[in-house]
Amino acid sequence: MSKTAQINEKRTDRITRVLDKAEQIYTLSLHDALPIYVFMRYIFKNPIPGVKDIVEVMLVLVVAFTVSHVYNTHSHIKVDLIIDRVSDEAKAVMEFISTLIMAVFGILLVKQEIAQTIQYVAEHKTHGVVAIISCYPFQMALTLGFILMFFMIVRDIIKHVSDAIKRQAGVGAWLFTILVPAAFWIFMSFWMQKGFANVSKPVMGIIGIVLMFALMFIGVPTGFAMMIAGLAMIANIRGFATGIFTVGNTIFSTTSSYTWSVVGFFTLMGMLCFAFKFGDDIFTCVQSFLGHIKGGLAIVTIGASALLGAVVGDNNSVVSTMSAIAYPQMKKYNYDDSLAAGVMAAGSGLGPLIPPSTGFIIFGSLTGVSVGQLFA
Repeated sequence: MSKTAQINEKRTDRITRVLDKAEQIYTLSLHDALPIYVFMRYIFKNPIPGVKDIVEVMLVLVVAFTVSHVYNTHSHIKVDLIIDRVSDEAKAVMEFISTLIMAVFGILLVKQEIAQTIQYVAEHKTHGVVAIISCYPFQMALTLGFILMFFMIVRDIIKHVSDAIKRQAGVGAWLFTILVPAAFWIFMSFWMQKGFANVSKPVMGIIGIVLMFALMFIGVPTGFAMMIAGLAMIANIRGFATGIFTVGNTIFSTTSSYTWSVVGFFTLMGMLCFAFKFGDDIFTCVQSFLGHIKGGLAIVTIGASALLGAVVGDNNSVVSTMSAIAYPQMKKYNYDDSLAAGVMAAGSGLGPLIPPSTGFIIFGSLTGVSVGQLFA
């Protein structure tokens, strides 16, 4: 079984690497098309017709290419608050349980995505105002991406079983690992019946938040936890069919939004800053002005984080850059670890507050608030 898991892992690694390279080339072409569109729109007041519609469906392909690679490389966001504080055996059990929970949800999601693809083909559904584009090829690519991700979840289950056999897990551990996700989904099958829990919507919202955090704490990736909690609450209010349709349809409708195209530019800017050591230059510049002050390194880190955050627009790039530049310097001058970590965390939080930022763009996209007003 261990050999089978290794073979499957090598095959999926190869596939996801190819998809990731294709996504990188694809995203670069997206970055070439958008500046031309923006330039023509704001300088010559004559935008190229249909570019906006094409960019929106291209964003769906970006997600389709990357969803399996993100899962395979464990690049998804996870909350390790509890799972990193338990023993290795308990951690293995929690990861096995979270994988089984994701597997069942993966079946539901893939089934819905396949049904949605068939529906798009039957209805000849199109996207766009100027460039009328058929939706089904892009929805099909999205479906294939989720199918590949589901196979990786199955691969991880085989790997977990193999690891459990190797460490000679007891009967109690096997029963606990199997019964917990089984009990969870059995309960969810009742919960997702319309009107099962006759509670008010505010209470339903609180239950959903508790469920989401409970899933995240046992190791379920944040995206999966949010979708499972959303499915559970919508299904309880409006029925399972409506709930799973909403979750499946939201993936296409949300990703095919022109607003999200800006996020790729921020990511590209962060990569360029990292590649060309722009963060080092900013840190050195600020240090030349403030480094002589008592506690100057902490102040320099905050100032450099603010300047870098204004360029890259998100906190992840800032904290990763500052941790590589500022932390060694603070350790060199005997700064306490908690102070150094606190300074970098506080400095990285300035990035999303300085417009333009990805945080404002994502918030405006999800809430319907004008992004321009948020930057005003």
